[in-house]
Order: sequence, then structure tokens, then C-alpha cells
Amino acid sequence: NYKFTLYSLDGFRFNQKIEIDSISENDKGLYYFGKRYSKNGKFCHKCLYLGKSDNLYQRPLTSSHEKWDKLKENECNCIGIYKCKCNENPKDIESQILAKHKFTLNIQENA
Repeated sequence: NYKFTLYSLDGFRFNQKIEIDSISENDKGLYYFGKRYSKNGKFCHKCLYLGKSDNLYQRPLTSSHEKWDKLKENECNCIGIYKCKCNENPKDIESQILAKHKFTLNIQENA
């Protein structure tokens, strides 16, 4: 199991850089975009997109991510970050997660 730290994107305009103080240029890992919503008094998540990065400071946090338009259409309102440990490979973790879970915008992996 991999624990992602979640951040709210409420009020985010999808044309700006996401500022997360705990991310540095040397951090590699995975990122998750989702839609948080309340159902029967509990928070639920719709998994929108999972990606990997060798530099979390640059991707996905820049204003030029290719999924911004689709994320906005799907009412994305949160991002989750998983920083890899030094012996972990982001691609391996991404493959494991995508094998078990469907993400709306990971179209190729859902086929």
C-alpha cells in the first residue's frame, strides 16, 4: 500500500502552478488527481488520473500539464502526492496501482 498526501485544489484555476511547500526538485514519485465528494456523510474519491514523475516539483505542479482541460471537465478538486523512497521506482509503483485500479483519464491503461 502506498500512502498519498492529499491537497485541496478548491479555487484552483488550472492555469497556474500548484504550490506545495513539501516538494523539492529532487523528489520523484507519483501524483493522483481526483474529485472528492460527500456521499451519505462520508468523503469519497473519484480517481481521475495517476501519473509518475522523476521531478515532482516540475511535473505535475507546473501550469502546462496536458490533462488540465480534462481534469477541469471532470471537476477535479484534489491532488495526491506520493514521494518515492530512494529504492523505489515510480514506474513500477504506477504499474502496480494501475493494474488494480481504474482512473478515468488513464485511458490507455484502462483498455
